[in-house]
Amino acid sequence: MEKAKDKWIEIIAKLTELTQDNVLKWRITEVPYALKGFADVRIDAVYFSIYKGNHLRIYEKKKKETIMVNFSLETLWETSTVLDLVKSTMAEPDGISQWAFPKVEGLNNLLNAVKFQVTGVKDFLKKLTEE
Repeated sequence: MEKAKDKWIEIIAKLTELTQDNVLKWRITEVPYALKGFADVRIDAVYFSIYKGNHLRIYEKKKKETIMVNFSLETLWETSTVLDLVKSTMAEPDGISQWAFPKVEGLNNLLNAVKFQVTGVKDFLKKLTEE
């Protein structure tokens, strides 16, 4: 089991590297209909990419949890990163999830690399340092 987990970590690290090298290019998309409308789930942004014919989607999912603390209920938002392979359709051009990658170490790093790329942080920092 540990070997399989390590393989997934390597795959996520490779996707992160490809993103940082701008080989894998991402774009921000609308939150698909299939991911909307849940009172206890919040998704603010969804990122989409195509690599060698495979459609990838990554996003941060925040799920509302209510827990008991010292005899009172408290609400908190549990955050997780989701990376999945999607199939595009006419109704959902940015895809319907076909398979989700396992939740392994490195998914947050990939999401941060995607956000860094999409928002143009590298160019912004370069402009700042040239002034």
